[in-house]
Order: sequence, then structure tokens, then C-alpha cells
Amino acid sequence: MNKYWFILVVSSLLSFSHLVEASEEKNNSKILVIKNSQNATKKITKSQLRNIFLGRNTLMFEPVIPPQETLSRIIFNMKIIGLNESRIQSFYAQMRFSGRARPPKEIATTKKLLEYVANTTNAISYVPSNSELPHNVEIIYIITN
Repeated sequence: MNKYWFILVVSSLLSFSHLVEASEEKNNSKILVIKNSQNATKKITKSQLRNIFLGRNTLMFEPVIPPQETLSRIIFNMKIIGLNESRIQSFYAQMRFSGRARPPKEIATTKKLLEYVANTTNAISYVPSNSELPHNVEIIYIITN
């Protein structure tokens, strides 16, 4: 019985942490596309972002993304990629099968995503505008909701 309660409490806490992160995101009207400051690229277009995150151009950047349920990912997919999540997953299934591309690495939390971008020279990602950026992470594009 104690095991059951422990599992119930732990799963509730994990669910709550995702809800807190999602509610924090709702209060942001902007999504920041970020990169490691050691990457020399200073400007990027919407078309270039789309190609990078669809795996068509990964020479200058390694795309990393937040989990599916985050508001920032939903907004990014609709505003930059122009597809909903299921269409994007279908696209990547086709690309994997043909060997032409692979989906971006998915990182579980905004904090870990920021750490990854800060420690990986060619990483690119996106976060809610209220995220506290590390000193070696720069904004390269801003998406307004």
C-alpha cells in the first residue's frame, strides 16, 4: 500500500511540474529562438529556421526542441514550420525511412534545453520569452504570438 501512495505522489508531482511550466509559458507572447554565442551566425530568416528544424540544413546548427506538450513548441511549429505536430511527426517518419533526415533532439525541460544550448557550440532551439538565458546564449530570432 505504501508503494502505491509513493508512486501516486511522485507521478502527481511530475505532472504538476509540467503544468507549472505550461502555465508560465501561457503568460508569454513571444518565443525566443536561441543559439550558443560561440556560433558566428548573427541573423537568420524564417525560411532558414524552417529548413534547420525540418532537418534540411543542419550544417550550421544542431536543432534541439522542447517536449511536444509545451506551448512554445506548438507556436513554433505553427508559425515557423507551418505544420501541426502530427504532420511534422509524419514528415520525420518518411525522412527516417528514406535516410534523408532525422528529427531534432528533444530535451525534457527548458532548464536542460538552455544548458544544452549553452554547452553546445552549434545548438539552436527556442524558449518562452520569460526564460533566463545563460550568459553564452544569444537570441537570434523572435516569434510573436
